[in-house]
Amino acid sequence: MPRIFLATAALSSLLAPSLQAVETLFSLPDAVLTGGVENGQNVFLPTSPTGGGKGGTVTINPASKDLVFDNGASSATYDFFIAKFDETILEVGKKLTLSYSLTGTGLNQAGRAFRAGLYWIGPQTSGNSTANLNGQNYFKQATGFRVDLGTNDSGNRIYRKNQHNSYPDLWNSSAYATLDHGEHSAQSDYTIAIATGGIATITGSLSIELLSEDASSVTLRITSVVGSNEAWIETTQTNAWYKQFNAIALGNVATTSGGSSLTFSNLTVTYAAVPEPAVTTAFIGVFAFLGILFCRHRGRRTG
Repeated sequence: MPRIFLATAALSSLLAPSLQAVETLFSLPDAVLTGGVENGQNVFLPTSPTGGGKGGTVTINPASKDLVFDNGASSATYDFFIAKFDETILEVGKKLTLSYSLTGTGLNQAGRAFRAGLYWIGPQTSGNSTANLNGQNYFKQATGFRVDLGTNDSGNRIYRKNQHNSYPDLWNSSAYATLDHGEHSAQSDYTIAIATGGIATITGSLSIELLSEDASSVTLRITSVVGSNEAWIETTQTNAWYKQFNAIALGNVATTSGGSSLTFSNLTVTYAAVPEPAVTTAFIGVFAFLGILFCRHRGRRTG
């Protein structure tokens, strides 16, 4: 048995510099829906937008503690809510991840139904042409990336939010550029099953990793995971703002016949180092060695 303890100590010594603690920037228990920014509010609805996203309501179920977002529209328009966290500037080798688990009802069954994004929106908490802050609308200045999910539709994919546009609605389609599919991304990777009544259970994540940077550009890997499907795209942006984040936005499009809702049992934003391949290999190798030692020790005791 001493060899097992020695191997365990060696493993800890090897991995300690590389496996840093995961920093949680936002989670459901942290959600504060009222009181204003000065009193810790960090979940907001856009007020009177001029484009899509016409409001809705956000509540916390007192029994389950789930966050419930009800689409405020009675027709097929996107509504969304915003959750903010401490401003985070990506470092090379680190990854920002939005994870979600939800049940949707009344979702659009004819194409795009759910979208989630990671953004920098400055101090903005509402989004319309009159809700300006410090003389400007930060939804117009916002940068970030979103993923659209739904039934088999060409619009389901990863998008980049363009900075310096004239659209005060954070999700106006004209404010986005499509990121083309590569060898690690296909339309089917963003498809979800939606049952009769617009009912769907969705578990997934959207993550952004800074691969490299120089004086004029940043190269990022944007990864979407939906159930067992994983897709990722690498993109180089000539704007350093695309490595800066302080908000998530999530929402859905209702069916044409009525509203819809999203009930989140998990909604988490984390920031963590990406393990290097050599460290992962060492981790697996040492544990395999531990398993062999344990089996030998057990065999001697029972032999």
